Amino acid sequence: MSGADIRYACLWCVQTGTTVRDCDATIFPTSNDLLRHISTHPQPLPDVKGVVIRYGSLDGNTKEHDYDLHLPDAAAPIAIPEGERRLPRATAVKDHIPRPGRKLERPPLYKGAMLEFLAGANIVAVKYPPSWDAKWCLGRHDGRYGAFPAKSIEMSAPREDEIPISSGSRTSVVTRWKWPPSEMVRPDKAGAVPWLQFSKGEKLYNIECEFFFFFLVFSTVRIMYYCCAASVSLPRTCIIADK
Repeated sequence: MSGADIRYACLWCVQTGTTVRDCDATIFPTSNDLLRHISTHPQPLPDVKGVVIRYGSLDGNTKEHDYDLHLPDAAAPIAIPEGERRLPRATAVKDHIPRPGRKLERPPLYKGAMLEFLAGANIVAVKYPPSWDAKWCLGRHDGRYGAFPAKSIEMSAPREDEIPISSGSRTSVVTRWKWPPSEMVRPDKAGAVPWLQFSKGEKLYNIECEFFFFFLVFSTVRIMYYCCAASVSLPRTCIIADK
């Protein structure tokens, strides 16, 4: 087995059967990624049989140096901006980590961080910047924020409590690009595709949105959220306000 095939898991997430945050990783490609993850856990960590943990600074006591894990600092907080908490979620359908000796591809003119994850990862606060033509996204995973290819994720449809039930809107919009990507056209358990499907340049009518005021602030919608049209959904950055 090569080093690239080795994966790590967090004993404390396994012990509790859950992660601290919805977007935390459960499998890690390197030991450094695992240790960074552990450093964000609330302290003290849950008890794991056979694992001895020391916290804070250590003195010269011999017994204090008998441990499996030393956490000298308090847990590193991970803050998610309030405005991103209701943004869309997605699941990774393929790994997005650099291959040995190679760097990850980047969006045009983008100089920010690239988001790395393994297949099955939960990605939150997903955005589709309009200038990237639905080919790249931004999002958060395991305390990090960055860009990644849109084809590496499958968007999660909005929950029922996120879909407006009113149908009296007269708002119309024009689509920026085709939606959804072919890899996301997958029926749900009931056999229905949860996304409204359309091509670039189509006009859509009776648009409802929970945070409708974004349309009033921006003449072209720059913040991605879900809208509802004919009881199905579309990502907000797919559309341009119809003038």
